[in-house]
Amino acid sequence: MLKACDVMQEKLKRRISSVDVKILNPPRDGKKCLVLDIDYTLFDLGSSAERPEELGRPYLHHFLTSAYEHYDLVIWSATNMKWVEVKMQQLGVSNNPNYKIAFMLDHKAMITVRTEKYGESNRSTALCLQSVRTSHSECSIAPV
Repeated sequence: MLKACDVMQEKLKRRISSVDVKILNPPRDGKKCLVLDIDYTLFDLGSSAERPEELGRPYLHHFLTSAYEHYDLVIWSATNMKWVEVKMQQLGVSNNPNYKIAFMLDHKAMITVRTEKYGESNRSTALCLQSVRTSHSECSIAPV
């Protein structure tokens, strides 16, 4: 068990050093970060919409405007940064005058973890919030 913990710590160190954080706006004093996934949270991949700007969730901009009052907004996706930027532009999130995005993260901020559940070994991928804390230390993470 201890060896697995050491392996995970080493994996975390490597991942944290390779994370590419696209900083867009400085953090605001006293604001925690709210990390939001793009796919199926902000961007409706299951939609039959034909235009990219129609793929935003209902009340997307109202939600982000309200959340921005209390949090610094962080956008994350399991895709690469190119697609994170494209999706946020298409949805009108990148340049919305009512809120600002603090920074964006892509798949490089993720780690693979193995867990035991119901007697079976499972492998899943998760966002490494430690990489956010390390690369953007003035931003604390808000539990959701």
